[in-house]
Amino acid sequence: MFGIARSFCVQQDWTATYQALLTFTLLNASGPASYQPPQIFYVKLSMSFNVSLEVKARSALRVEDAELLALEEFRRATVNKSHRLYSEENGQLLDGFNQHMNARSRIGFCERLAMVVQRLEVHHEGVPMTYFKSWFHETDSATNLNLRLRDGAWLPYLKEKVAAGNGWAFDLTST
Repeated sequence: MFGIARSFCVQQDWTATYQALLTFTLLNASGPASYQPPQIFYVKLSMSFNVSLEVKARSALRVEDAELLALEEFRRATVNKSHRLYSEENGQLLDGFNQHMNARSRIGFCERLAMVVQRLEVHHEGVPMTYFKSWFHETDSATNLNLRLRDGAWLPYLKEKVAAGNGWAFDLTST
């Protein structure tokens, strides 16, 4: 299994490879293009089995689950220790998103603003460890959000594309 530093680097590289796919599934999960209050796209990741140092980051992680949360739900997960998504890290993630929303509000109206939270759970020498990565997505009316999955099954699509381990590029024929 990977060491601590390697796990962090793998998650960074994995995000760079699949950020477009995560954005695509976020847009499909949140519905048609129109104003929506700020949301959290929460993605739970795990290491693939039989991962070695030679495995590329795009093949090293799997999507266990993903869900779109209202901002208020994530706020509850920040303070309620019995919440299924609770973590001590949530407060820092939420602070970063609040700062981003405040900065964004000074620039002008944004139809859709979301924070993507990636949670990676690994075991290093028998010790469970959790890594978080977050980033923000914004869209406005100039962005084409009509590129939708035909059946709306965004979670199986996300899991399938990541499990294939080949990276992802947007292709209208693949949706």
